[in-house]
Amino acid sequence: MLREPDPGLAKSRRSSSFSTGPMAGTLVRVPSANRRPEATPATEAQILRRAAALLVLIFVVGGALLVGSVVFGGPDRPAEPGAAPSSSPATVAETTSSAPRASASATPTLTNTPKPKPQQKPQPKPQPKPQPKPTASGMQRFVTGYLATVARDPVAGWTLLTPSFRNASGGFGSYSRFWNTVTRAVPRDVVADPRGLTIGYTVDYTRRDGSTSVDSTRLRLVFRGGDYLIDGEG
Repeated sequence: MLREPDPGLAKSRRSSSFSTGPMAGTLVRVPSANRRPEATPATEAQILRRAAALLVLIFVVGGALLVGSVVFGGPDRPAEPGAAPSSSPATVAETTSSAPRASASATPTLTNTPKPKPQQKPQPKPQPKPQPKPTASGMQRFVTGYLATVARDPVAGWTLLTPSFRNASGGFGSYSRFWNTVTRAVPRDVVADPRGLTIGYTVDYTRRDGSTSVDSTRLRLVFRGGDYLIDGEG
């Protein structure tokens, strides 16, 4: 069996919860968990110190990068202020490889200059050989040789006549019949005219039957290339 609550007891409990001490009946504000606390002077000083330290770190890193670009970039390539040097090895290789090309282009190229050829002295033109001319002694030797040849070999003597005189002699048959009877023919009293190419002489014949005869003959000659030929009689 349930007992009903005592109204007086409940009233005393409610009055005791709000009337404890001098702050009884006053509402107290509890701070929210999501609300940021207001900045204090101590917090602002910490922020300034951190910002100053960050600036010092930036200057130190920038100075180190600048020194590295000067040292590794070489004396020929001054570092640009504010530009960070590239750490790629391709830049160093390109700088190293470009140096020999620059020095090679500065090296003068040696060319082979052809030596002048010595001037050749003009060779003297060969003087034309003087053309042989008929002489009296030459004409005499020819007639002496012809008579000795034809008495021994009429065929060889035939070749010492010009074609026109061969025809005038009646042909080789008539020519050979006469000379086949002669064994020797010796000229004497020879008179030669080189200008007119005529020669006269007296000839002593010795025949095959032992008989001898004398005859006077006058021949006309031609002179061709240093050789004589018989061109006719009279």
